[in-house]
Amino acid sequence: MVLQVTKLSVLIENNDLGNSVRRVVGRMFNDNILSYYSLFGFKQKLSFSSLLSYCVIIDSIRKSVKYNNVPEKDIDNCLDTWLSHAPFRIKKKEAKNLK
Repeated sequence: MVLQVTKLSVLIENNDLGNSVRRVVGRMFNDNILSYYSLFGFKQKLSFSSLLSYCVIIDSIRKSVKYNNVPEKDIDNCLDTWLSHAPFRIKKKEAKNLK
């Protein structure tokens, strides 16, 4: 797990926490998989926060000096937004492929 955290921490940007979360999650998961999850399992979806991958994401973000003391809630907000928009990104890709 330490090696994965180290590799993913390379994707962290110092400018924006949201972009950093998106880059890490986008590298780890496909939107088709993410569409089955919400952060805490609401709306008959699976709980993303119960996965080991969730801990890897949090640890890789915290590896950056700038985000070392960021509350987990701030990371959760960015992650929750990314998860909730997964179905829309799938539809957008499908529409683009039809053109």
